[in-house]
Amino acid sequence: MPLLMSVSARPGFHRIASVRKADGEFPLHTYYRVTEREGAWGVLADALRSFQGSYESVGPQAGTRVLGHVLGFDSDRRSDQHILQVTWPGEPMAPLATERRLGDARVVYIAPDLCAAARRYGDADSLAVLAAAVRAASSGPPPLVVENIPPSVEVTIHRGQRGVAVVLVNQTSNQYLADPVRYVVPIHEARLTLDCGRKKVRSVRTVTGADLHWRQADDRLNLTLPRLGDYEGILIEQ
Repeated sequence: MPLLMSVSARPGFHRIASVRKADGEFPLHTYYRVTEREGAWGVLADALRSFQGSYESVGPQAGTRVLGHVLGFDSDRRSDQHILQVTWPGEPMAPLATERRLGDARVVYIAPDLCAAARRYGDADSLAVLAAAVRAASSGPPPLVVENIPPSVEVTIHRGQRGVAVVLVNQTSNQYLADPVRYVVPIHEARLTLDCGRKKVRSVRTVTGADLHWRQADDRLNLTLPRLGDYEGILIEQ
């Protein structure tokens, strides 16, 4: 049973996540690093990232593992060439995210409001961290694996008696502010691998009539979309 929390969690959730709430911080921008190298976090480890928004400073309690840190600012270094006179990243200030095992469940707590950063600015780093947190909190392999598809593409699965529907909504934009999205960047050679449970796939088609290549291998269905525009629906009959 996975449980994922963010800065918007109610006070009681701090107890479940085994973190102690300290102060809220509201800098213009926030630097952070993921330090955990195991599992879903490995691909994000060590890289310097930042987002616009606030975070909640928390202290880990017993049985809680820190997955990364929010960084402070180095006041001795400042870029006067930047319009905002941005300071350089400094030393770790507070946990970015924590993980705790609670019986058969895993609780992942995220101190910054990365959901807001992803929604308001289309921030790909925030989406990647949220995706890693969901995978880390899950108890098994995901039913769908994607390749060459950025986090700005929302992918959902709907299972029915006759088969599966995969819906893709592309919100990839080259705008500075992605809310609202006015221009969508097409994705080429989008690849998906679906767990079809060893059921024979009878047919696969797209809602828009776009080209689609597919191949079934045992319990996996490999799908390739040569081009993904604003959206697509893939109907899989079994």
